[in-house]
Amino acid sequence: FAGKDSIAQLKEYKFDEWNAFKAYLENTDFQFETQLEKQIYDLEQTALKDKIAIEDLILPIKKKIKAEKSRSLEANKTTLISMIEMEVANKYGYQKAKVQMNLRNDPEVDKAIEVLTSDEYSELLKN
Repeated sequence: FAGKDSIAQLKEYKFDEWNAFKAYLENTDFQFETQLEKQIYDLEQTALKDKIAIEDLILPIKKKIKAEKSRSLEANKTTLISMIEMEVANKYGYQKAKVQMNLRNDPEVDKAIEVLTSDEYSELLKN
């Protein structure tokens, strides 16, 4: 979205720049540290202080964590896209648009609409 000042039809907006988003994350300083990474850091500092060489043991673990973080990004793609869409809605349409976007992306709202528009529900109301 860099350089975009507005979105013509915010109501119909869908975030479809997932690959660009991932590339952005890879090409910037963006990082998030897991609890395990914090513990490994502490372990490294303790080993350094005690003059114990553990780098060869820690490196494979760090590589595994990096791969898991990448998989985690993909596993949470739907949630992340929903959050991005809400932030875009908030930027371009303020609070009302953010709420509308949130409702559009909410599976519970989808299920409620499905139930309320079903023939079974209509029959139940007639009785």
